[in-house]
Amino acid sequence: MPSRTLIVQAWHPSEAVLRESPWFQIYLHQLSSHYTRANDLQSRYETSENKLDELRSNNYEFRETIVTEARTETEALRQQITQKNSDLTRLRGQRDEMNAELLERRSREAEKMRFAEEVEVLAKAREERISFLASEVKRLKGALAARQGSEGYMTFLRGEGGVDGDYIKDLETKLR
Repeated sequence: MPSRTLIVQAWHPSEAVLRESPWFQIYLHQLSSHYTRANDLQSRYETSENKLDELRSNNYEFRETIVTEARTETEALRQQITQKNSDLTRLRGQRDEMNAELLERRSREAEKMRFAEEVEVLAKAREERISFLASEVKRLKGALAARQGSEGYMTFLRGEGGVDGDYIKDLETKLR
């Protein structure tokens, strides 16, 4: 039977024996390459993290710049809209005032025209009435003169003096 020490050594080999074994060398080489690869990946990860942080920072700054510009432009457009609305309101008010003034002027002109037509109608009626009354006065004066037998007065009425002339003055002129 193998000795107990050999069994113990087989089950619990020493570190020196393990280091010299080809399997240990393969595992050591693999471990070293995995360790190198892990360090390389760790370095790449840290580089990527730094780039990502930089991109996030730049993106945040870019986003803030864009948002600020958009807010500024939006505010400027709102101010323009407000200004345009106030201008539009002012112009509408002016238009309404002008329309009201135009309607008022038209109504005044229509009133003036109506008044002028009424005055013209009244003037024509008065002219006809005056003409009628003048001929009536002439007829009555002629009838009065005929009743009193005054031929000179009748001649005066038929002559150039007419109704408006002064019979007494005409007689005085003839007498001189």
